[in-house]
Amino acid sequence: MQASASRSDSVELNAAKARADVADEALGAFLRLAELFCIAAAGGLQVAVAKQAPQPAPQWLPLAPTATGLAVVFALMFSWLGRVRASSRQRSAAVGVSAGARLARLEVLSARQAQAVATAERRLSQLGTRTRLLGHDLQPALRQVQAESVTHAEGLSRMAQRLEALGGEVEDTRGLLAALQGAVAKQFTLVPAAPRDEEDLWRTERPSAAPAVSRALADTPALAEAL
Repeated sequence: MQASASRSDSVELNAAKARADVADEALGAFLRLAELFCIAAAGGLQVAVAKQAPQPAPQWLPLAPTATGLAVVFALMFSWLGRVRASSRQRSAAVGVSAGARLARLEVLSARQAQAVATAERRLSQLGTRTRLLGHDLQPALRQVQAESVTHAEGLSRMAQRLEALGGEVEDTRGLLAALQGAVAKQFTLVPAAPRDEEDLWRTERPSAAPAVSRALADTPALAEAL
C-alpha cells in the first residue's frame, strides 16, 4: 500500500514537473522573440532615419530617437528577464534534483519499512503457529501434571490428618505414662513402709511370744545358728 502510494505521488510529481518545464520553455521563447523584435525595431528605425535624411523630414521623424531608445530599453529588459529566468530555472532544477533525491530516498525507506513489516508479520505468523503446536503438544503433559498434583494434594491431606491423629495418640500415651509413673512412685513409697508396719503389728499382737522364743533360741544355740 505504501509503495503504491509513493509511486503514484512520484508519477504526479513528474507530470507537474513536465508541465512546468513546458511553460518555462514557452516563456523563454517569448522573451527571446520579444528581445529580437525590439532589437530589429531599433535597427529598422535607425535605417529609416538614415534613408529619410536627404529628404524632407516626415512628422514621425522627431519621435524616432525616442522609439529607438524604448526599443533598446525593452530589449535590455527582455534580456534581463531571460537571464533571471535561466538562473531561476537552474535554482529550481537544483531544488528539483534535491527534491527528487529526497523522494527517491523516501521511496527506498518506505520500501524497506514495508519489507520489514512484511517480515515481522511472517515471523509473528510463524510464532503463532509454533505456539499453537506447542500448546497442543503440552496439553496432555499439563493434564497429567494437574492430575498428579491433585493426587499429591490428597495424599498430603491424608498424611496431615494421620499426623494429627498420631499427635493426639502421643499426647494420650504421654498422659498415660505420666499416670503410670505417678502410681509406680506411690507404690515405691509404700513398699519400704509395709515391712515396718507388719513388724510393728506382729509385735503388738503377740507380745508374750517374744520372750519364749528368745529363751528357746538361747537354749538351742545350734538351732539359732541354723536360723
